[in-house]
Amino acid sequence: QNTVTALQAFTYCTHGTEELNPASVAFVQLLFYVPLCWFRDIKYFAITSFLAEVFMAIGLTYVYYFDIRTALKDGLLPMEYFRPKGCGVAIGIAVYAFDGIALALPLEASMQDRRQYA
Repeated sequence: QNTVTALQAFTYCTHGTEELNPASVAFVQLLFYVPLCWFRDIKYFAITSFLAEVFMAIGLTYVYYFDIRTALKDGLLPMEYFRPKGCGVAIGIAVYAFDGIALALPLEASMQDRRQYA
């Protein structure tokens, strides 16, 4: 569901959501994730890992820039510590952030010399 929402936000698609259901998006993701599980050597992920780090740094810079700009313009607004409405999205983001561990642990477990992993 989070991926569907992100696709709709990035493509500015606010109507016609019946064509883009979460099951079909999950299937398309599986087409990319399953072949990644077949790699036995983690060194092949060095370039993609570096690109992921660059994009995370760009994203964090973007978020901090607009947060600081909004705080300076509007002042600090009262904070809501827990929103039950947004709790599902927060859990989805946490799962999405840590989903790579499912790929890294089998790689590390199948290595003959596990010290190479570090």
